[in-house]
Amino acid sequence: MATQEAGNVAPPTLVNNVETLANVPAIIANGAEWFRSVGTSESPGTVVCTVTGAVRRPSVIEVALGEPLRHVLDECRSGPEGSPMRPILAVLMGVSNAILTAADLDTPISYEDMKQLGSGLGSASFIVVEEGTDPLALAAGVSRFLAVESCGQCTACKQDGLEVFERLRSMLVHGGSESDLAVIERRLGTITDGARCNLAAQHQLVVGSIFDAFGDAIFAHLQPGHASTAPVLIAALASIEGETEAVDQAFLAKRADWTYGSEGSAPDTAGAVDDPGRTPVDRFSDHRSAAAPPSTP
Repeated sequence: MATQEAGNVAPPTLVNNVETLANVPAIIANGAEWFRSVGTSESPGTVVCTVTGAVRRPSVIEVALGEPLRHVLDECRSGPEGSPMRPILAVLMGVSNAILTAADLDTPISYEDMKQLGSGLGSASFIVVEEGTDPLALAAGVSRFLAVESCGQCTACKQDGLEVFERLRSMLVHGGSESDLAVIERRLGTITDGARCNLAAQHQLVVGSIFDAFGDAIFAHLQPGHASTAPVLIAALASIEGETEAVDQAFLAKRADWTYGSEGSAPDTAGAVDDPGRTPVDRFSDHRSAAAPPSTP
């Protein structure tokens, strides 16, 4: 049933997710000690991990909390002898926490260990990035996703996010300057101003961590003769079928207001975002008047 508070009608909010609720029946049936027999003292039980990217077998797998990350990734990357994959450059924790480098792969999969490392486990989504990937293209891909997905309710999140992405994209395609870096640093510093959710902080954290980990490779784009490239496509996972994963390719045509480019038009291969000058919250704001009860004199 909808509840009314301060004049607004809104549906109830579910504060637990499916994975949390799925644990409840077994805990009731078997007890807390049974549940805590797996995992760590601070992170008991198991977690469902999604492993995609530079792997042979993209997977959704359940593992005991405390398992080293390397073991899980090796399981998804192993294959026939004589056909090695490129070494791992880094692992994106979805787009919600600081990136992990190859030096961090022995970290246990637990909330406390990831926090101690300066990152976070989040929903246990691991996007594996292999050596040879341009860190600037990776940062631009993350930035594009978060800038587009921002609803625009908070101006800094949307506008600073789009500016950060455009500067990163420009550095990729045309080569960058010290002024580009200065703008990126300044906008990442203000992107969380007035933020009502965590998306702006994610933008700040993930892009900032890529700069911290791979600054030398990123700064190389300031030098003459840089190699022009496009942002890495970071988008929603559409499916995993056998040994093949598919991400939402349509995201390349998604505009800043959540509409899509005109039918039949090709997306910009350089990753540019079409900004119609309005935000998703502007487009959807008419639902408020429709949902609000009529005023009485």
